[in-house]
Formats: sequence, structure tokens, C-alpha cells
Amino acid sequence: MATTLRYGYEVRDAKSYFEDIPPLKLPDEMVPLAEHILDTKTGHFDPAEFEDRYENAVVEMLKQKRAGMPVRKEAPVYGLNGEELGAINTPPKASGRTSPNPPGRDF
Repeated sequence: MATTLRYGYEVRDAKSYFEDIPPLKLPDEMVPLAEHILDTKTGHFDPAEFEDRYENAVVEMLKQKRAGMPVRKEAPVYGLNGEELGAINTPPKASGRTSPNPPGRDF
């Protein structure tokens, strides 16, 4: 599988993104501080070491479908408030809720 972030015709010159931002006069200590933060947080990224778990899950699902096997469903993941993540756009469950909106957002 291949992943394309942007097509060539979608990429614009960086100048056009920033032309509306006026020049700023920063305090003298801000520039060295920003440079220090960038220097200490910059690291090496090797794409060969990156594992795209989403892509792997899609490929695995397609293999299961091609083999005629039922697609395995993962256990639901719950957020800190106990709501099932991804359940915002699903119909209300048997929890007694009457709205598909998150709790407190019934409008």
C-alpha cells in the first residue's frame, strides 16, 4: 500500500502561507531560547523504522475478507469518561441514552 500526503498540484510555495503575517519584534532572549528548544528537540527519523499500525490493520482485514473469513472486530476502546471512543456517530446503545450525541451535548 502507498500513502500520499499531498499531490504535487496541492503543494504551494511557503511564502504564500505566511505573507499575511506581519513582522514581529521579539525580545532579544526569545530567539536564542527558540533555537535552543529546536536544537534539543530535533531528532533523526528513519521511515524504515516506522510501523503504520492503521495500514497494517487494513491490510490484515482485507486478507481476512479475501480468505472468506469473518472480519475480526477489536474490543472497544473507552475514554476517560467511560464513553466508547468512536461511538459519537453511532446510534445510542442500550445504556438508556436517547441521543447519539455525547452526554451533556443533547441539542
